[in-house]
Amino acid sequence: MRYIERAKKFRAKKRLGQNFLVDENIIKKIIDTADLSADETVIEIGAGLGFVTERLAQHVKKIIAIELDDDAVYELNILPYPNIKIVQQDILKTDFSQLVEKPVKIIANIP
Repeated sequence: MRYIERAKKFRAKKRLGQNFLVDENIIKKIIDTADLSADETVIEIGAGLGFVTERLAQHVKKIIAIELDDDAVYELNILPYPNIKIVQQDILKTDFSQLVEKPVKIIANIP
């Protein structure tokens, strides 16, 4: 999945606190720890370039990827998974009740 090469091509924005998880072992641990099932919906906070997002897409029914940055949203739209819904907005201004009707799991790579 060449995360490091993909991350190097992207200019992280310090004002947004961007950091990109490029360690496949850590991504796998996040997925394993979440104990996901194929019929679940997951909200991912700060989806960034989609490194965790694309792995989630392989395990769950639907992902709601919340991302503020225009450039990162562009990269997310390139991902070839129809079960990813991208919501471009500030997570602090997000009303989760507008996104989902039932309990979901929330995943984030918080620095």
